[in-house]
Amino acid sequence: MLTEEEIVQEVLTMGGAGHETTGNTLSWACYLLGKHPEVQATLVAELRAHVTGAVPTYDEATKSLPFTLACVYETLRLYSAWLLRHIDFLAANQNRGR
Repeated sequence: MLTEEEIVQEVLTMGGAGHETTGNTLSWACYLLGKHPEVQATLVAELRAHVTGAVPTYDEATKSLPFTLACVYETLRLYSAWLLRHIDFLAANQNRGR
């Protein structure tokens, strides 16, 4: 059973991890869009056509923004935040225990 302090620490850790992985994914997406202006133009056109008022819910976005969703999935395929963090950990610890 976790103490109250341990629960607080777990919540803070998970919140920080979620923030970091989201930030990394968005950074890589911006990088990729900057390298591919034709993809960026298509993405912007889709957003302008379908996001005209309130921010769509996740369900609405996945139905009306397929190209945007594909861009996010491609970013995650190429630069998985979890995988990059795991690779950094392995590289930092590869010589330990030798």
